Amino acid sequence: MPEIDVVGPLLVILVMSYSVFVLLSFFYRERVSRKKIGALYVLYFACLAYLLFFKNIGIRGFGLNPVETLRDIQAGSVFVPLMNVLLFVPLGTLLTSKKHFAFSCLGVIGVELLQYTCSLGICDTGDMLLNIAGLALGIAVVRLGLLNFFLQKID
Repeated sequence: MPEIDVVGPLLVILVMSYSVFVLLSFFYRERVSRKKIGALYVLYFACLAYLLFFKNIGIRGFGLNPVETLRDIQAGSVFVPLMNVLLFVPLGTLLTSKKHFAFSCLGVIGVELLQYTCSLGICDTGDMLLNIAGLALGIAVVRLGLLNFFLQKID
């Protein structure tokens, strides 16, 4: 009987459900507590840790060609690359300086290398670039003021 991964989908369902709850709170309440936002980030980091370290235990690989990611996108496989970007946008919203961004980029590279050395997944340079793009997108969202509506309602 094949192993069925229930932790990942349950964690994603939990994060998505709570995210919708918090998002709706912004529209239907005058103020949203910092505790709700903090809980949302705790769930986000739990989900991030699961997806980075526990989803592919026992798999080991190395991909040095970032152009392969572009070929995958051109071939119509956009889900995984898109998720590699979107997964790091919330983390990017927390970064406040170039120093934090540089440290986070090193962290992304370190995570990818750790995946390879500990057989936790495939170390892929394309993934690194997409994760860093997600960080940059998160920073851009904050700097362009796209979160101001939400930030003004946090109590």
